[in-house]
Amino acid sequence: PIIPDRDGSSALHLAIRCGLSKQMIIDILKAARPKPIHLLLQNSMTTRFYARFIQQLLHRLIPEVISKIFGFSCDAIFNSRNLNGETPLFLAVLLDLFDIAQILL
Repeated sequence: PIIPDRDGSSALHLAIRCGLSKQMIIDILKAARPKPIHLLLQNSMTTRFYARFIQQLLHRLIPEVISKIFGFSCDAIFNSRNLNGETPLFLAVLLDLFDIAQILL
């Protein structure tokens, strides 16, 4: 979902431009969320350290908080700009898709 087309638009840009449903937008955002293994590889953590880290999060926090923590790692899709410099949020507001803009905030 983050790989841009030749115009620099991501799947999120295109979904907003085509007026896809809120659920489709949410599905794209979920697909763009990094998986734990991606975070592991990105941050060069050892498997044991990462497993312990997740275990501590699960023990001390509620699952919704953990989801939000991992959600912060997917800023790339929110902040991506196409060749015109447009972010997905900009497109949603430009096209009067305020319900979609609310999801992106």
